[in-house]
Amino acid sequence: MTEPARHLTDLVVCRTARVVSYVAEALRDKPNRKGTLHGFEVPYVFDLPAAVVKDKVTGADKAMGATASAY
Repeated sequence: MTEPARHLTDLVVCRTARVVSYVAEALRDKPNRKGTLHGFEVPYVFDLPAAVVKDKVTGADKAMGATASAY
């Protein structure tokens, strides 16, 4: 399941579109974390990063929420 997603990402990047694989700062120290999980973009699209990490939202998480919801 991972390789087709990476291949698609490579194709999109080649077309100069933006692709984001943002991991909330509170989750970055988890072992074996290689990127974001499926569906974790949804709270950022609606500018609700607290839905991912509850009370551990950082300034960078808020900025990503604002950026993603602006698109």
